[in-house]
Amino acid sequence: MGSKCCRSTAPLTLCNELIRQTGTESGHAKIKGMAVESVFGGIFTQFGSPAAHRAFHTLLLPYLSHQFRDQALKERIEEIRKSTEKEFSGSVLLP
Repeated sequence: MGSKCCRSTAPLTLCNELIRQTGTESGHAKIKGMAVESVFGGIFTQFGSPAAHRAFHTLLLPYLSHQFRDQALKERIEEIRKSTEKEFSGSVLLP
């Protein structure tokens, strides 16, 4: 029958396939997270924390707001995005 793993009766190849699928899914999320971290780190390093703060509130937070359950929080996120875009003419780099 072949080697066993995970204290189950599944063959080793099945366990390897499950590990590969799980690793691929978590790896994808990890890569996306690292990309966002890199972009915002670059903005912070090059232009400072005010620009990174504005970029977060105008670009990233509205993109993630659909995951929040609190409607008041969603509305506040949209207010902040609009006021930041109005104040800085849509640019995150203006002082």
